[in-house]
Amino acid sequence: MKKDVDGMTVWGGFEGRYMCEIISEERIETLRNPKALEESEVPIMEGDDADLFPATWTVDLDTVLKAAQTFFEKGVSDETLHWEVRR
Repeated sequence: MKKDVDGMTVWGGFEGRYMCEIISEERIETLRNPKALEESEVPIMEGDDADLFPATWTVDLDTVLKAAQTFFEKGVSDETLHWEVRR
């Protein structure tokens, strides 16, 4: 990913599941869980509400911390992790 990103967003935490996205003007990269079932959905807390998201878009704390460390040190997505590019 180019270094012209707007930022990284991490949310969730309910039952140890998080979502993580890197957002730029051109695209959104969503951190993926390659071991999750494609058709399943899980709740992710947003404020006081839980919304359902694809299980493949939820990762554990260690994975999101690794992604955050790489992003804040280098300004790019961690190439050793799985990302879905959208937009």
